[in-house]
Amino acid sequence: MTGFDVKLRAGMEKLRSRIPKQVSIVPESFTGANAYNPETGLATPDSNAPLTVELMGVGAVKDEYIQSGTARVGDTTALLSASHAEALSYTPVKGDRVTWDSTTWSIFRVDRVEPAGQLILYKLFLRRA
Repeated sequence: MTGFDVKLRAGMEKLRSRIPKQVSIVPESFTGANAYNPETGLATPDSNAPLTVELMGVGAVKDEYIQSGTARVGDTTALLSASHAEALSYTPVKGDRVTWDSTTWSIFRVDRVEPAGQLILYKLFLRRA
């Protein structure tokens, strides 16, 4: 990792601490129930329970994404710190549900920000579910 990457990562963590938006994320594979094993007669806890995470940089998508057809008017983007996601053993994927302020959004695209091969952020593209 270069000196620039170290500074960028430190800057992103500082930004995250200044403007976090606490949200609930439900992974796409969430079943909402325990998995029952008929052989053992036991139910195992669902490992994909809703997570509480902090997003930063929540805002409207840039016009360039709308003009290219990648996004629509009304879509939004948010940034998830890779270190925060890693601490929760979570990797965002298309289809995950994100909820804040009583509004549910669906992730329709995930971009990884990896300067010099070091993952520092996930850029989430969100559409109202």
